[in-house]
Amino acid sequence: MTASGLAHIPTAELQQELERRNAKAAELQVEWVRLIGKLKDVKAEMESLGVTPPPPDVASALASNSRTFGKTTAARTRAANKMTLDATLHGVLSGTTLGITEATEAVQKAGYRSGSANLNTMVNLTLLKRKDLFKRVEHGRYTAK
Repeated sequence: MTASGLAHIPTAELQQELERRNAKAAELQVEWVRLIGKLKDVKAEMESLGVTPPPPDVASALASNSRTFGKTTAARTRAANKMTLDATLHGVLSGTTLGITEATEAVQKAGYRSGSANLNTMVNLTLLKRKDLFKRVEHGRYTAK
């Protein structure tokens, strides 16, 4: 059996790369949400001028790469939550230690709603990026500070 191409890379370097990518993914999620908000503002301004914005499937196709152009997409609405994911997660982790999946289930039981297909990933990224709120107790298990 041959060793993989990653076998010669030290574990610490691989961990650093994963942390870098997770941090970048978190930044991109924040940027995505910001841009969606800006699009909503532009749509409202267009409507106030009496101009009809393009349908979501056309706008999505124009904004994405050519592989998806022409495909229809269902319009998604953002869930309205009383608290942010950070705050909800902090509340459910206070006084306890949970894994990622357990924490995801706990925030949902606490009433947090998300239309995201990968809420588990969003919870994981939140735990990783908000070191001021959360503490890693052991691999894959976190608690609130």
